[in-house]
Amino acid sequence: MTGAVAGGLLTAGITPAEAATGAALLPARKLKPGDLVVGPRSTVVRVASRQRLANGRQRIRYTHPTTGQATPFDAASDRNGFESGRKFAVLLRGVGIDTVRLTGSSPQVIDGGTP
Repeated sequence: MTGAVAGGLLTAGITPAEAATGAALLPARKLKPGDLVVGPRSTVVRVASRQRLANGRQRIRYTHPTTGQATPFDAASDRNGFESGRKFAVLLRGVGIDTVRLTGSSPQVIDGGTP
């Protein structure tokens, strides 16, 4: 949840987003840009892009909280992708980039850490 709070979800509200009815578990192949998901290592991130690779797996990138750029989770998942059937918990759909971007010279997350 730290990522959602850090991204301004609480301060911006969720009105621009379409709330999922509870947290929906969706396979990687069904994710869309704008989905707020629980990603690897329990991070809450906004899906920036999803691309089907030649091997049938899905390359998923998230929106970086300070730059707003599409960012890989790590080199291995960016190169090899995720299994198409791997389930992700989708918390919200249709979340805008401005909702998850941190602003200010020293953005802080709710636990006092830095992004």
